[in-house]
Amino acid sequence: MEGSRTDLRKWLAAIWLISRTDEGINAVKLSVIIQVTYKTAWAMLHKLRAVMGAADAECPLEHDVRAALTYYGSEHTPLFELHPKEHPYLIAASVNPDNSPTYVKMKQVLRNHLLSDKSLLTAGRTAFVSQHVSSNTSKINIMKHHFRFRRPDVLRHIADQARSWINKTFHGLGGKYLQAYLDEYCYRYNLESQHVSIWERLAAQCLSVNTFIALAWRRRGRTIGRITHAA
Repeated sequence: MEGSRTDLRKWLAAIWLISRTDEGINAVKLSVIIQVTYKTAWAMLHKLRAVMGAADAECPLEHDVRAALTYYGSEHTPLFELHPKEHPYLIAASVNPDNSPTYVKMKQVLRNHLLSDKSLLTAGRTAFVSQHVSSNTSKINIMKHHFRFRRPDVLRHIADQARSWINKTFHGLGGKYLQAYLDEYCYRYNLESQHVSIWERLAAQCLSVNTFIALAWRRRGRTIGRITHAA
């Protein structure tokens, strides 16, 4: 990637490995496979997840939108009291008339956007809609009480799969970097459901991001050059 001291071949290997549809890869495994330090591997993966997050930001939910409040963390937590190790997020989707999802997002919720009984405040709903839902959306249904999300539901199934994937691949996470991993899971899920190659799409998006960065730096260099010459 632009400005990186890591060999391009190692970047391409990292893109291919993170694109595998079966499990993805963590920094420990990546560092061994491409022979870089753990710190370098971790930074590479998070840069790739940043590209995934940026791509997701360009795709707001639209038409008929369903969402539900849920949590990542220990399963043994109080039903009506937020535990310090529970991390709230909304799982949401644009859905077909039969409620099957066409595009999925998972976005963390600020703890001050929750009531003490672990239900979503209006401020949390407003923040999510303004950031992640198209202004042309015709219908928005957000389940704000977590305990109502326990019945069988397609969004619940996807959330359970995401938790299982995170725990299996990364052996659990805290709240600080959770959003990046939720974005990665949704990126994979959405492309797989659309029968789009994750490798090809991610490689193309990384190239696009790097081209943009390179052009920005060139423009910055020309601007600095003009300022220096004028001075």
